[in-house]
Amino acid sequence: MMEALRAVEQLVLDKTAFEFREELAVKASHLVYDGRWFTPLCRSILAASEELAQDVNGEVVIKLYKGHATVTQKRSDNSLYSEEFATFGEDEVYDQSHAGGFIRLYSLSSRIRALNEMKK
Repeated sequence: MMEALRAVEQLVLDKTAFEFREELAVKASHLVYDGRWFTPLCRSILAASEELAQDVNGEVVIKLYKGHATVTQKRSDNSLYSEEFATFGEDEVYDQSHAGGFIRLYSLSSRIRALNEMKK
């Protein structure tokens, strides 16, 4: 069941939300294990998890073999993946020329760190 849930979450949640959902699950499990179910922190984690899970729905096909579960198919009406936009050609949603600026901006902190290291 967890493999199926994770598969749908990967379709529906963006990368940051998916990673945060994983962190929430770990923290919630620690709170429950420590007997802190009725704490404000636990309620907050549950509320955040419910908010993230609002659009998580879909269908998953899993292959079971020798104690392992492997996802073979997954789909969701709320999927962030669309074959229509998964192209290296021209379309109206994604302009390939935008990638260069994004990469430069996203890597800015790494470049600044490297420049600072070179000054030492």
